Amino acid sequence: MAQYNINLDHNLFLGINRNKEVTADLINTGSANRESSEESEEERLLVAYCRSGKLGAAYYTLQTGELHVLDEIVDRPPEHQVFVSLFRQVGPARLLLDGKTQGSFVSAAKGLILGGEREGNCKLVFISYKEYSYEACKRRVHTLSLPHEPPNSSDDDRALFLRTVLDFGQLQSIHALGALLRYLDLNWSNLVMDMHSKPQFLGLKKISMADLVMMDEETYRGLQVFSPLAHPSGFKRGARRSGREGLSLCRLLARCRSGLAHSRLRVLLRHPSCDLATLERRLDVVEFFTRPQNECLMRNICSSLGFIRNVNGILAKIKALSAKPYQWKALYSTLYHAVLISEMCEGASECSLLRQLATHDNTDLYEMALCMNRIIDFDLSKTEGKFTVRAGVDPELDLSNVMKEKRKMAGLHGLMSEAARAELARLPDSVAECSLLYMPHLGYLLALKAQRHERLPGLRFMVRALYLFTSSSRICCPTTMRRDGKTSHGKLNAEELDVMIGDAYPEIVAHETRLMLQLADTLPRRLRPLGPLLDMCAELDW
Repeated sequence: MAQYNINLDHNLFLGINRNKEVTADLINTGSANRESSEESEEERLLVAYCRSGKLGAAYYTLQTGELHVLDEIVDRPPEHQVFVSLFRQVGPARLLLDGKTQGSFVSAAKGLILGGEREGNCKLVFISYKEYSYEACKRRVHTLSLPHEPPNSSDDDRALFLRTVLDFGQLQSIHALGALLRYLDLNWSNLVMDMHSKPQFLGLKKISMADLVMMDEETYRGLQVFSPLAHPSGFKRGARRSGREGLSLCRLLARCRSGLAHSRLRVLLRHPSCDLATLERRLDVVEFFTRPQNECLMRNICSSLGFIRNVNGILAKIKALSAKPYQWKALYSTLYHAVLISEMCEGASECSLLRQLATHDNTDLYEMALCMNRIIDFDLSKTEGKFTVRAGVDPELDLSNVMKEKRKMAGLHGLMSEAARAELARLPDSVAECSLLYMPHLGYLLALKAQRHERLPGLRFMVRALYLFTSSSRICCPTTMRRDGKTSHGKLNAEELDVMIGDAYPEIVAHETRLMLQLADTLPRRLRPLGPLLDMCAELDW
C-alpha cells in the first residue's frame, strides 16, 4: 500500500473512477528537493587593490560563507607574480578591480582571465572608485558581524574585536575587504538568484603567502599541473563547469574520497609549499600507511573519509533556515565520521598529523552529533521532504493531540479511498471519475473533471482553475468543490474528513519548526572545533 506524507508545499491527490481504479500522487507545488551526493564547485569572488607596489586582496566563497583576507604584501610590476599566484590559488568566478587600477596590473589580470586555465570561467568586473572609496569600505568593515564575536556586543565592542582579527593599518587589505562586503550587499540577489536571503559570513581567515613557491606561467604550464579540456560540444564550450580535467598531475593524484579533500588538493597544487616541516609531516603520513600492519586502519579511515563534507555551506543554509533534509543528514554524517576518525587515530602516535587528530577536543562535536540523532528523524525527514522530529523529544509535542493526529494521518490512504468511493457513488452517472485531494488550510476537497460542476446539487464551490498533475495523466479541475452536509449512507465525505482529522499538519510543522530554530541557534556556537578537524581530515585524505 502506498504511503502518503503531506507537506505544506505538497498537496495529496487521490483519484478514483467507475472501474474502481485508484490513482494517487503527491503533488509538489514548491521547489523540488533533490538530494545530491556530489558537492557543487565552489564559486569565489576576488577583490584586489594594488597601490604603490603593495597588494591587498580578499575573497568570498558563495557556497560556504567564508571570508579570506590577504595581508598587504609587496608585488612588483609589471609581472605581479604574487597576484598571479594568488589568482591561481583562489580560482575566482569573478575578479573585481578598481576603476583606477594601474595599467600593468589590469594587463596581468586580463592575461590570466583570457589566456590562462581559467579562460571563460572568470568574469572581470570594474567597480566605481567613488562608490567604493576607502572611507566607505572601512565603515563597512567596522559593521562586519562574525559568528565567533562576543555575544550581545555593541558597536564599540565589535570594533575592538575586529582590531584583534584585522590590521587596520594595512590600507589595501582593508580597502579590498570593505569593497568585497559592499559588493556582496549590493549584488547578493543577482549572485544567488534569491531576493529574500542575505550574505552569511561564517568565518574570517588570513591568506598565507609565506611558503609560496613562485613560478612563472610557462613553468607552471610546462609541468602540466592542470590540463583543462573544453567541452566537445560547441554549444557548451566556454560555459562554467562545462570542461573536465585532462591528462595532468592533478588527475593522477585525484584519488580523494571526499569532495572537500579534492578541492583542497587543487588548492595545494596551485599553492605548493616550500616549508620543510610541512613536507616532512606529509612524508611521515605516507610512510606510516605504507606499512602492512597499518592497512586495516587505513581501510577504516578511508571508509569514513567518504562521508566528510564541507559543512560551511550547510551551516549557512541552516542559519538562513533553508537547509534541506539531506543537508541535515550530511552534517550529522560529517560530525559522526569526523569524530570516529579522530578516535581511530588514538593508537597511532608516530605521525604528528595523526597525533593531532587523536588529541583534538571533540566533546562539543560528540554532544551535538548525539543531540541531532536524538532530535531528527532522518528517515522520515527524507520521506516527507522537511525537518521532522522524533517521537519522545518534546513533551509538549507528545502530550498534545498533535502527535495523535499525526499517527491518525498514517492511515489516511484508506480513509481517502473510502471517501472517494462514497463521493463517486453519490455523483450522477455522467461523472466518470472524481478525485479527493488535500490542500493545507483548505482541507479535503472533491475535484471533478471539466464539466458544469456548479449545477451539481449538494456541492459547494471552493477553488477555480486548479491544475493537478499525476504520474500517468494531466487532470484539469476548473472547479473544486466540497459536499454540503453529511450523508445518511454511513460513508465518509470531504467535510467529515475535516472533522475527523482536521488541518493538523500546520500545528505539527509549527512545533517542529520551533525545535529546528533552537537547534539552528545552537549549532554554530558548538561546532567551532569542527573546522580544524575537517582541515586535518582533508589533509589526511589527499
